[in-house]
Amino acid sequence: MDINGEYINDFTTNALACLLELQSGSDFEDRAEDLNMSEKGVIDYASEAIVRMKTECAAFEKEGRDLWEKMGLSDEQAGYDFILCRLGAGVDFRDRKTDADDSIAEKLCELAKRAPYLEGVYTGDDGKVYLM
Repeated sequence: MDINGEYINDFTTNALACLLELQSGSDFEDRAEDLNMSEKGVIDYASEAIVRMKTECAAFEKEGRDLWEKMGLSDEQAGYDFILCRLGAGVDFRDRKTDADDSIAEKLCELAKRAPYLEGVYTGDDGKVYLM
């Protein structure tokens, strides 16, 4: 997906979508609409928010991709759980019902919690979406 003219992979796109959902309290269908709006330029992410999220997601993907694939998770599910785990939302990789060993989900949560502090998103006075 392109956001603000920059390619964002499915994992990172869904990490951003999860942040939007948590901020707005919207459900999955609303979140999907938010993503479509961002493709059309209606949601304007600050460039530093995109760079930061891409960097943090890439670092997690480097160590976590093989693990979430062993659990049978899609990139979309992993992006979502990455944010939920980082924010301590009370639901994350460990709540996925898979045939994989529970230690894999635990390891993914450990990796997610190593990422830099993240509180959520906010809309600045300039109308752009920033990470907190």
